[in-house]
Formats: sequence, C-alpha cells, structure tokens
Amino acid sequence: MGKRGSAGDQRGNAAVIIALALVALLGAAAMASDVGVFLWNRQKLQDIADAAALAGIQELPEDPDAAVAAATDYARRNGAGSGGWVLDSVQVVGTDALEVRLSYPDAPFLFGRALGLRKVDISVRARAAVQSPTRSDNVMPWALRDSVRQQARFGDVVTVKYSAGSGSQGDYGALAIIKRGSSQYEENIRNGVTLELSRTYDVETGNMTGATRDGMSYRFANTSTGCDTFDEVFQSTGQGLWHFRRPECNPWSGNGQGSKRVVLIPVIADNEDPGRGQVTVMGFALAFLEDFTCPTGNECDVRVRFVQAAMSADNQMLYGSYDPRSGVKVARLVQ
Repeated sequence: MGKRGSAGDQRGNAAVIIALALVALLGAAAMASDVGVFLWNRQKLQDIADAAALAGIQELPEDPDAAVAAATDYARRNGAGSGGWVLDSVQVVGTDALEVRLSYPDAPFLFGRALGLRKVDISVRARAAVQSPTRSDNVMPWALRDSVRQQARFGDVVTVKYSAGSGSQGDYGALAIIKRGSSQYEENIRNGVTLELSRTYDVETGNMTGATRDGMSYRFANTSTGCDTFDEVFQSTGQGLWHFRRPECNPWSGNGQGSKRVVLIPVIADNEDPGRGQVTVMGFALAFLEDFTCPTGNECDVRVRFVQAAMSADNQMLYGSYDPRSGVKVARLVQ
C-alpha cells in the first residue's frame, strides 16, 4: 500500500509541475506578444523621427523656423498625435542641427495584465545635422583660390583652368596627387582623386594642356546622355540651392555613374603661393564641367558652373561642421 501511495504522490507532483510549466509558458508567450508590439511601436516612432529630422534639416542653417515647421508637419502627417503617439518636441540645436523627440506614453500591456503589468513608456529621439565633406573622392587635381570661388555666384559659368601664362586669372597650378607627371595627372582627371581638407599637396610645374584635354575628353565621352547637361543633372529649389534630379546623375550616390561632369574642385587660401611647390586644401567647390577648349598645344581652358547642392550622405565622404562656402550641403542623421 505504501508503494501505491508513493506512486500516486509522484503523479500528483508531476501534474502540479506540468501545470506550473504551462502557466510559465503561457506567461512567456504573452510577454513575447506584448514586447513584440512595443518594439514595433518603437521602430515606427524612430522611423518617423528620423525622417522628420531629415525633412526639417534641409532648411538649416538659413531658416530655423521653417526647419521646425517642416519637421513638425512631417511627423504629424505620418502619425504623431494619433493612436497614443506624441510629438514631444522639435528644436534647432546650435545653427546646423535639428532634434525630434517622439513618445508613446502609457503604452498598455495586453497579455501582461495577467501578470500584473499595466503600462510602459516608449520614447525615441533623432538628430540630423547639416555638414560639409572634409574628405571626398571625385575631386579634380586643380587648385582654386578662395577669392575666385567667392566672387562667382552659384549658377555662373567660370573658367577654372587657364591656358599657360594666365595664372593670375584663376589657374594656380595643376596638383600632383599620388605622383608627378602628365600621365598620372590625366588619370586623376579621368577618375578623380580623393583629397582631404587641411592636407598639403604638391603642385605640378607644367601647364599640362595635353593631359587636361585628354582627361576632359574622357569624362565628356563617358557621361550618359541623360546626365550631360546642367539642367538634366540639377533642379533648382530656389535661393541658390539645387538638388540632383536623379540618383543616376549624382556621382556620390550608390548608382551614380551617369555623369562624370559633376566634380569637386579643391579650394586654397588667397595667401597660398603655389610657386613654393605646395598648397593646402581648405575647402571644396562643387562644379559642373560645362566645356573645355584646347585649340593649340599651349592653350587649354576649362569652364565650370559652380553650384551649391543639397544631397544625402555617402560612405565615400567624411564630414565635419557645415561650411557655408562649400558647394556641398549634406543632411545626415548624427544620433
């Protein structure tokens, strides 16, 4: 009889253990369901905050009020203010950053109520900033004085590479990147080079007319027909700012191989003396290669149209504080 009682006790204990395990499993499943809902809400809020910050940052640093209005409008049109989602704040930070905060206060548990859980607060933050590149590829091996760049209005056509003997008008020497020599210089025009601000680079001693002509010919010949005019590449947004019409025409986008006529030109300080053999790059000017004429062996002029364009961030660039003199205005998430 004692053995039968022992067996009965074991069966009873097993039933209790199974019951407790089922309760634990059901509780875990309930918690998993609630957590999944919370994570979904948090991700949706983060997506809205990120996009709102990027929408507003386009207006900085020129118009802080418009930046706040644009971010607020985007957040509200995409759900902030409904379904428990709250737009907590939109504020300009400094002169070139915008922060958006959203929350879902008192987000309710559904299944977790059985475990005594009632609510949780969900909050997100996004900060976007306007920045300028401090390192980039697709840079032409020419040096342009800052005053020459500043005297030209955005949208104007300017000669940046002059014939021999015309250096005082703007050509302050071809740059020797990687190594000296006309063949390397031509290659640098064909494919562009990667340059960094505050770095010192050597200056080529010759006028390099033949290499300039051949490098420019390559770029023009290898630009697609849909990206070979300024108006096909850029669209004006007013107030002297442009956007790329299509990603295919933006050489810094993932698939932007359509136009080889969009380049950066290194800018040097006015007090630099290329005759000493070296110059320091202080900034980048964004330019569209309009045309070039090389009628004789000693003459070769390159004309560009300077432009200030807003664009998304690219992995080939490094970024620093926004420089209003720069031709590139990059809006990117920084937090």
